[in-house]
Amino acid sequence: MVLALIRSTVSQYLKILKEAGLVRSEGGNTMCYCIHWDILAIPRNVLKRMLMQPFFA
Repeated sequence: MVLALIRSTVSQYLKILKEAGLVRSEGGNTMCYCIHWDILAIPRNVLKRMLMQPFFA
């Protein structure tokens, strides 16, 4: 999927994700952003447990 976003918009989103600790950046002149999968696993596992519980207990 390709999104037509302005570079400044992408930079702002990446800044927010980095401040939240969801991505990290590496590099000098050219930045490489990586997802912190271990951090994202926490809410995924919580949501998975919530969805596995019966609605009427």
